[in-house]
Amino acid sequence: MWSEKCNDCVFYTSNSSGGCRNYGGEGGPNCSGFKISRQSDLRNKSGNVVSKSKLMCFIYMLMRDKLPAGEIENMVNRVRELTAEEYVFTNGYLGQYAKDLVDRLE
Repeated sequence: MWSEKCNDCVFYTSNSSGGCRNYGGEGGPNCSGFKISRQSDLRNKSGNVVSKSKLMCFIYMLMRDKLPAGEIENMVNRVRELTAEEYVFTNGYLGQYAKDLVDRLE
């Protein structure tokens, strides 16, 4: 029965024996039952980054789940180029919410 989500495999559904459907139910190198999981393998290959920063966690989740990294990079560059000492926001409600988010993450 192909109903459970494989704990280690990113794209495939496991059968009752834990094997990956992509490998004919036998399980592949990244499926349950093998020592190295797909997530651990990717983490090790990409640098195994750890941080205590909530802002970093927020930006990571934003890039991973919602916005392309290039869009965020463009916004960061635009903000870095700003030279005013004070910024006036045209939408007070959105400005207050942005302030609240910054306060909660700092």
